[in-house]
Amino acid sequence: MPAHPLEVGAGARAGLDEQDQLRVIRIRDSLMDADAVDRSASTQLLEVEQRVLRARRCRGQQMDSGHSLLARTDRFTGDGEAYRPRSRGTPTAAIRLAAARRFVVKGGLAEPDTVSKVTFSVVIAAYEAAGTVGAAVESVLAQTRQDFEVIVVDDGSRDDTAAVVEAIAADDARVVVQRQPNAGPSAARNRGIELGDGQYVSMLDSDDLWLPDYLQEMGDALEADPQAGFAYTEAWLEEDNGRFRKATAMALQQPPDRTLPLERFVEELMRRNFIFNAVTVRRSVIERVGGYDPQMSHSEDYELWLRIANSGYGPVRVPGPLAIKRASPSSLTNDGEAMVAGMRKAYAAVLERHPAPPHVKALAEARLAELATIDQRRSGTKGRILFGARDRVAAATRPARRRLGQRAAPPPGVAEAFPGLGLGTGARRRRAP
Repeated sequence: MPAHPLEVGAGARAGLDEQDQLRVIRIRDSLMDADAVDRSASTQLLEVEQRVLRARRCRGQQMDSGHSLLARTDRFTGDGEAYRPRSRGTPTAAIRLAAARRFVVKGGLAEPDTVSKVTFSVVIAAYEAAGTVGAAVESVLAQTRQDFEVIVVDDGSRDDTAAVVEAIAADDARVVVQRQPNAGPSAARNRGIELGDGQYVSMLDSDDLWLPDYLQEMGDALEADPQAGFAYTEAWLEEDNGRFRKATAMALQQPPDRTLPLERFVEELMRRNFIFNAVTVRRSVIERVGGYDPQMSHSEDYELWLRIANSGYGPVRVPGPLAIKRASPSSLTNDGEAMVAGMRKAYAAVLERHPAPPHVKALAEARLAELATIDQRRSGTKGRILFGARDRVAAATRPARRRLGQRAAPPPGVAEAFPGLGLGTGARRRRAP
């Protein structure tokens, strides 16, 4: 039998331990005697590939920009072609996947189509999210459509956020963790977008979940409408006592019940933000209009959706809900004053930077005037008394209103996807599905 191109030394450089090196040789031998790759051998090969990817990723994170990762790639593929990482950071998941595929194919172990391409780059910005980010990532891994990569950017967390994700990544090479000093949600999301390679970028908050059909439905919608720049859907709302609200997460904003023509959509979106941040955007659109504004920590998603629409890229509304918003007292969206300040910045951006037509800029001016009027009313003596009284009444009646507005059982489809979710804090809370 001819010598195998993956000798023990090359296998070690590829990140395989001795047991896996012997396993590769056994699989190679079985395939050389077979006319075709059988299902069992293909499964084993993919498992070995996962180990290669994990080992190489761990080594690459310990070295500057993955330089020695490139050297290992050239050595064990026996190919002089360079796989150059992007200058802005570590090699992308797609580069690692391609290198691992070449490792297997060059060794005569499998055909190129045994590895799926990456269609979706799932970006999760996480800060102090050790209690929820694991469930968020697992909800992606449970998707009916599996052609994705998951990029979690740990934005300077002091808890075990990165460790939680790294434990998941140890079993699935599609999951990548990128650590960075705290820079805010916009910068963290932009970093995740930069590191990905999928033609679609799907945003998921670290304390939210996707139902299993999310990626399938969003991908189908965008493929059916090539002119659409992004797809959005609704979400169920799990409140902090572990019960689901009867109304959906964006119900108070009265979202349109269908996909609107672009001009009408922009006019409606200028009046209120009815888009839940479980959006899938074409990468080509983000590359043309830019990512999240790093100077914004609230309503940064609202400003981006407005900028995309004002640049001429329409939406497609996907019936749902296909996501779950998990409310918590520490959520950034609970800071009402900061959210209003973020809306001001969004409308100012429309006026100053967006390529919006005159009537849209006029709407931005009107919205800024409305917010200024509300501030003026609240700041006066009479306003402080009236608004203070209203806030006290709302706080006193909140428990009763919440009980009346909550579901006794989880919404349709949720119980099947996440057993135990939505039964209250006494039954299940903040556990990975």
